[in-house]
Amino acid sequence: MSYGTWYSVVTDRKTFIVQPIGREYVDNTLSGNYDTFESLPDSIQSKLSVLRILEDEDEIDGIGKRHNSESYWVYI
Repeated sequence: MSYGTWYSVVTDRKTFIVQPIGREYVDNTLSGNYDTFESLPDSIQSKLSVLRILEDEDEIDGIGKRHNSESYWVYI
């Protein structure tokens, strides 16, 4: 699997921390701390919506991976 950038999304269900993963990321404009789910960038928000309904450690090609209810990888 090869994606442009992977982002780690960590949440306590109130706030969200978004950070790029790896050495090859180019676009870092999505990184940051977000106070609400609704304040996340649309590209992260739409994929995270899908990942939140999965079981722990499930992955969807082109979307991302849910590690647990507080930790996700989103593929952009």
